[in-house]
Amino acid sequence: MNSTERDALYKDARCRIGYQCMVDSFAIGSGSISNKASLYQTDVYGKQPQQLNWSDECDDYCYGFRFYGGDLNGVSNAVQDYLAGLGVNLLYLTPIFKAHSNHKYDTLDYKTIDPQFGALQDFQLLADKCHELNIKLILDGVFNHTSCNHEWFIKAKQGIAPFTGYYKKNEADYYLYWAGIDTLPLLDHTHPDVKNAFYHGKDSIVAHWLKQGADGWRLDVAEGLGKEVIRDIKAAMRKQFNDKLLYGEIIETWGKDWLGDDKLDGLMNYVFLGTTANFLTGKISAETYLGELDKMYREYPKVQLYNSWNIISTHDTNRMLYEVDGNENLFKMAVTLQFTYPGMPMIYYGDELGLLPGQRDVSNRRGMDWQRVDLLKLKAHEPWKHIQAMDWNKVNRYSSFHFFYKHLLWLRKQYLVFTNGEFIPLFANKSAIAFMRKLDDKLALVLINKGEAQQLTIPIPAEIARQKLVLQGVHGPLPHLHLSQDTVTIGAFSQNTYIFVN
Repeated sequence: MNSTERDALYKDARCRIGYQCMVDSFAIGSGSISNKASLYQTDVYGKQPQQLNWSDECDDYCYGFRFYGGDLNGVSNAVQDYLAGLGVNLLYLTPIFKAHSNHKYDTLDYKTIDPQFGALQDFQLLADKCHELNIKLILDGVFNHTSCNHEWFIKAKQGIAPFTGYYKKNEADYYLYWAGIDTLPLLDHTHPDVKNAFYHGKDSIVAHWLKQGADGWRLDVAEGLGKEVIRDIKAAMRKQFNDKLLYGEIIETWGKDWLGDDKLDGLMNYVFLGTTANFLTGKISAETYLGELDKMYREYPKVQLYNSWNIISTHDTNRMLYEVDGNENLFKMAVTLQFTYPGMPMIYYGDELGLLPGQRDVSNRRGMDWQRVDLLKLKAHEPWKHIQAMDWNKVNRYSSFHFFYKHLLWLRKQYLVFTNGEFIPLFANKSAIAFMRKLDDKLALVLINKGEAQQLTIPIPAEIARQKLVLQGVHGPLPHLHLSQDTVTIGAFSQNTYIFVN
């Protein structure tokens, strides 16, 4: 891959807006789980599988033995009828390969679509549909571990070579498991057979699904795989494909060391998620929060930071709306930050509808609220396209989440300063922050006030003040902002968010 091809790939990537869905709980193509009940008969590690009604709240869904019945045809229908209209253009699916559980992070066969989700032709249909609509399709690569019922591990436990070397062991010769969960044995990527199966072979797992229509991979537990394995995967991808991307789940460590031309093209930005949640829930001050955003911007490789996923909710965390105790204003601040800080916004399914509850491992993976989507289809007007200040208190609360997301999606695409602009921190006190995004002569100013109403005096860089710009309010109750002096004063309402652009 030459530098021109790389630059074009990254330029395209940073301009996209992502959407994550868990296939089982996102959409059913056949209408109801009862239409395919025969697919939910196999025990899930000793537990009898149970079928859920779509609207059921299930506080033990995370254990993997309860099923809503979602499938790839359901995702395809949603891509056509919902996601394209929402405005997203990158779709990340949690694992789709054969496995016992509802979440499929316990792979049995990496080259077979789980029958509960469909078959190869269903995946190809989805990929074709995505590409027709200019939506990139990213798959979840669970290459750190397999199911304990994977044929490799069964043979390994029987002492059959070479499978005994496919999995990691400790000094006492006991097999190791991810997070100590005895259904998820750790793969040993130092074994040449494992390398060939996943990425070195001519028809490796990585290459196979890219050939079938996937546009890239998100590596589960990327830190567990290690940098050497990530480099090998990246090199194998680049050897055959110039238009595919490699993302990674980095949670436990500072992400910059995992990014680069020879490593991840972007990561799930858990630093962004964690610090944003801590700021909005009062665990850290606004000064500390802005400092963390600035530190990340200064220290991470710029190209890969801009490609990384700005997340505020995932299948492994509390939904942000739950995290802020259902406070709609605080939640919308998180979304605004997600869309205006450098990086790709990644929407976790249902967040755009205000889906609640959303407690981690209890209710953050419940079925998508399609009833609300159907009601929203009755709304013919498009208030999010108005280039004027929007007072969200005047928008019906039931639909305000969706309209709010539509507005930010539209703004993100309308003003490239949010995708390519540099990040300039301006101001912070205990409860408010302000920053700029700057791209050539284009400018955006974002103000977040999570505290009480207050008068804020924000410093303006001299080179910008000299231009005497007038910025237009595109979010929040102020119609415009004059930047003609070294400071600008804003009377910020309680728990309010402002975006200004020129």
